[in-house]
Amino acid sequence: RTSVCAWTDMGGVLAYFFGQDPTDVDAGATAGGVEGPAPLTPPLFTMRRWAVNVARWNPEPTQWLKAAATIQPEEKERIGRFVFAVDAKLAMGGRLLIRRAVCDVVGVDNRDVVLTRSKERKPFLKEPRSSEFPLFNFNVSHAGDYVMLVSSPSHIIGVDVADIRRPNSQSVDEFFRLMKRQFTPAEWVSIKQPANELDRLHMFYRHWSLKESYIKAVGVGLALDLQRLEFSSDPTLTTDSAASMCTEATLRIDGHLDTTWKFAQCYLDAEHCVAVALGPPPNGISDYLSTIGIKPPEAEADAPAAVGTVASSSTYRALDAQLIAQQLKKPFETLTVDELLESASAIGSVDDEPYVGACSWGVYGNQHPPDDTAVPTCRYWEQFASRIEKPSRR
Repeated sequence: RTSVCAWTDMGGVLAYFFGQDPTDVDAGATAGGVEGPAPLTPPLFTMRRWAVNVARWNPEPTQWLKAAATIQPEEKERIGRFVFAVDAKLAMGGRLLIRRAVCDVVGVDNRDVVLTRSKERKPFLKEPRSSEFPLFNFNVSHAGDYVMLVSSPSHIIGVDVADIRRPNSQSVDEFFRLMKRQFTPAEWVSIKQPANELDRLHMFYRHWSLKESYIKAVGVGLALDLQRLEFSSDPTLTTDSAASMCTEATLRIDGHLDTTWKFAQCYLDAEHCVAVALGPPPNGISDYLSTIGIKPPEAEADAPAAVGTVASSSTYRALDAQLIAQQLKKPFETLTVDELLESASAIGSVDDEPYVGACSWGVYGNQHPPDDTAVPTCRYWEQFASRIEKPSRR
């Protein structure tokens, strides 16, 4: 699999998977007589973009235990091994975001959702596979106070959130020196252009999050030589851009401008910037299925004649221009953990032997509740409650 340049034209194949002829056009021509591509089902282009601010999340025992009961046992155990509470909350928030997105889009109960990871550790939906949305995929990122999710039922997608804070143990210049090989000379010119040191740090993370969002979308990890990717950050992006996404960032791969990938950037607040990478459908089917270890099905003999043709590619480019641009500009929606849990079904118990020798009438915070409002707790909660929130130094 080639994950950067040598993509195949799979536009018609995608249409075939969805039961649509990519050469179909809307029967009603425009006033100027120009026919447009046939509209696809609206949910096909509905992307989820959610954020959870874990700095504002102070779990209660019942809430933490309910969250643990709605995720897979191996993920619960992984979260239980974190040293700091903030890392456990970020990881738990990420799993809850994924499961909520799967249930919403695929239309299944949480108990039926099976998640796993590719060999590059990219999470994906193993079961149930959606016949309606075979390319449904998602990506999660966390840093600082936030955990984010993006999902798309039709386009391969990636996200990265960056925590913009000065490094504690070194100067910004020394930090840049250590990261020199991660950016091209042109990118370093942009990063170092601001006169103010903090502004230069912002430019660094804006470029870094763009690169991360791309490599997370294609699922190759940091094995990819980042110097092959050259980004220009959106010049309109400011720390006040939380209300909408800025979409003028560009990508060059091996020196060649790639207009098939779309990028969106925003700030959640003055210390957190986000980048979203959205790949075109012709790239998505083949690469995504290969990423998760599934061989893309062959088109049958009676498949639409336009499979792999220029006509199918132009059709999807038109769809991108008309529909995807609107989706990319929509801001992130901030959700609470209670909102993520409100319809989540439990898939298991918190402990191997729940409430047998492992549970006690516990405390919430430093206050003992009255007897009539005491809540049961167990090892999993006590383990979390005993953790320090975060390290004193990064």
